[in-house]
Amino acid sequence: MKTASKAICLLSAFTLLMSACSGSDAEPSVATVAAAAPTSEAQEATTTTEVVEREQLEIPAEWDSELDEIYGRYLLYRQAFNIAAGPPVIDPDYGPLQELSAGEQAELDREFLEARAAEGVVYLQPENSIGRAEIRPPQGPQVFSKTEGNEFVFSICGVNDDIVQTIDGEVLNDQVQSFFQDIELTVVDGEWRVTGRATRGELREGEEACENFLP
Repeated sequence: MKTASKAICLLSAFTLLMSACSGSDAEPSVATVAAAAPTSEAQEATTTTEVVEREQLEIPAEWDSELDEIYGRYLLYRQAFNIAAGPPVIDPDYGPLQELSAGEQAELDREFLEARAAEGVVYLQPENSIGRAEIRPPQGPQVFSKTEGNEFVFSICGVNDDIVQTIDGEVLNDQVQSFFQDIELTVVDGEWRVTGRATRGELREGEEACENFLP
């Protein structure tokens, strides 16, 4: 729905990708950090490895309604993106994110995460986060049929307060921002997946922009 743009590079992960580009049975994504042990003439060099398992989202197999499934899978997609962008290092291969997106949006997500990983940054959720997505349902009659290729579009006002920092812990950005966006989900391989996100207008400081978004 919107082509990639690299205008801003160190905003919160989900806010930045939005501006730039408009249970699960997957194996857990694992980051491995290796450090060489001290050596001496009497001691051979050894390597110790610390394995850190990333949080693994569970994607429900059943939902109360088709609409609950659409909104629920979108919110899980947001959560999966934040986990993929989080410590110890960014993981573009995070399984649940791939299960919840498809098409151009999935390609843009990967491009973004790979670029940020190359920069050596990660995105953290602050304690007592106010980050959220307020969903405004579309007006008029809607078709929720889970037929391959069917699309569903709705609007959100999002608040993002991620902390952007280097993998060494240096904070680069901790501002709160809000944004308006149109979200597209499409039935791909039998599941509703996020296939597009188009930002309307500019990113705004703070969360006030969302105060009167919902009727």
